[in-house]
Amino acid sequence: MFRWEAICVGAAVRGLEGPIVVKKKSKLHLGSVVARAFREGVDDESESFTHPYDGVKKVGGYMDWMIARVSSFRRSLPHGETKEPCLG
Repeated sequence: MFRWEAICVGAAVRGLEGPIVVKKKSKLHLGSVVARAFREGVDDESESFTHPYDGVKKVGGYMDWMIARVSSFRRSLPHGETKEPCLG
């Protein structure tokens, strides 16, 4: 068997079976800055604000961590992509 034939067979088998890597480890922390509800006696009054969308008194500067460094996560398909073909 020639090398290019082996490459084609390997690519076809990989395409049928799916990806080799199913789980990955994150190299970074991933999160976003969020504002939380103001807690009387816990949060500093000078850092509070009234949120324009819902009118609730809040304090900003908190982080909402989605993925911690070195945590494992499964590889998912890109947004809007499905495994089954769309027959619409």
